[in-house]
Amino acid sequence: MSVAVVQKHEENIDGIKEIMSHFETDNQIFYSSFPSAVLKKARETPFDLVIGGGLFCDPISDGKDFAREMKRLDPTSFFIMYSTMAEQSPFIDGYIPKPWGTCGAPTLHGSLIPVLTQGTERMFRERDYWKMEVAFPHLILPGRKRSTTWMSEFR
Repeated sequence: MSVAVVQKHEENIDGIKEIMSHFETDNQIFYSSFPSAVLKKARETPFDLVIGGGLFCDPISDGKDFAREMKRLDPTSFFIMYSTMAEQSPFIDGYIPKPWGTCGAPTLHGSLIPVLTQGTERMFRERDYWKMEVAFPHLILPGRKRSTTWMSEFR
């Protein structure tokens, strides 16, 4: 699976890379602080999953605008906003709340690990929300009420 992780602060990118170094994944992860660089790369090779922040020091400075541009380029890519102050947009497919104080604290990025290591292209491209809800407990999917008793579906 092709993944882009886009965060304003290099310290957050370094922290995510640091924690990811302890896990194995076949996913190809492109890290950047600049949405414009990710959009340029996506024109050549689309991303299955994009995890973006809310604010950037880039001509595209807002996470909602970044999500809109990604969807314009590839409507099937799955966009997750990873931010302390996530905003709603029809172009954002999901949210993972980012804790405060993540710069310089790699372990605080732990909520991304399941998505980055266990996520599959098929799961995101086919919008398999049920599997996402089970596999990624920190992922919030707008318009879907997460069942706290999802095993009851098997009774």
